[in-house]
Amino acid sequence: MEEATQRIIVRAVGAPGPGGSRSRARMTFGKQPIEVEVTDAELAEIDGDEFLVWSPAGAVKAGQNRVALIVEAIGKLTKGNTEHYTQDGRPKVEAIEKILGIGVTAAERDEAVAFMEAL
Repeated sequence: MEEATQRIIVRAVGAPGPGGSRSRARMTFGKQPIEVEVTDAELAEIDGDEFLVWSPAGAVKAGQNRVALIVEAIGKLTKGNTEHYTQDGRPKVEAIEKILGIGVTAAERDEAVAFMEAL
């Protein structure tokens, strides 16, 4: 019986310090998002790696700029709404995820905010 697979978009968001472990998956994927087909076991390895982010294929097209998507989502948030912004004024990751329908890291949110502030 063949193991079930699914298509996902995955990319590395960092690397461990010197001497840190590197999963087989992280050695395969670079910082650019790529679409791959994975088994449940491979997905579990990716999901357990703090330096990889993934989303189901179709949620974000391979190569699509996630920062641009996050910037667009932040633009849809309401300033002053405590469900959208933290007390220190940063957009909440959960609010961005709700708009995009994909997982977003705090680092990605911060990168998008820095981009917006540089404009």
